Amino acid sequence: MLSDIVHNLTETDNRPAPMIGALLREAWQDVRTRIHAELHVLGFTDVRKRDLQALQWPGPDGLRAIDLAANAGVSKQAIKPLVEHLESCGYLTREPDPDDHRAQRLRATARGRCLLTEIREIGRRIEADLSEQIGPERYQTMRDALEDLRGT
Repeated sequence: MLSDIVHNLTETDNRPAPMIGALLREAWQDVRTRIHAELHVLGFTDVRKRDLQALQWPGPDGLRAIDLAANAGVSKQAIKPLVEHLESCGYLTREPDPDDHRAQRLRATARGRCLLTEIREIGRRIEADLSEQIGPERYQTMRDALEDLRGT
């Protein structure tokens, strides 16, 4: 696990303790790895780990590709192959944007809605496990602090 590697590096070569960004990234990578693994167990074997960028909250349904890219923190060029893959697997379709005739909106298919529902359920299980691991009060404090930091 990444946390073991980081811990061992820190202890063996006198590196400074990880900064908050590294801790948040490591936690996110662990969450993403678990979501991906559980999706595969559930039969969503065509969903690649990198596709989760396009499926992260709030999800692609109703967004334009450019908005999805901004949400994922990547370029439109980087999101395009993810959208194309999810579309080819039957999770997404594109439809004309009623507000801009030049654009298209992404829509989750029935299969896509099922996938998004499973991702949310996996997320709930991860949150419950985290709460159990560090205790409900510490978990709620962490969650509240992260909510307070959103958009700052």
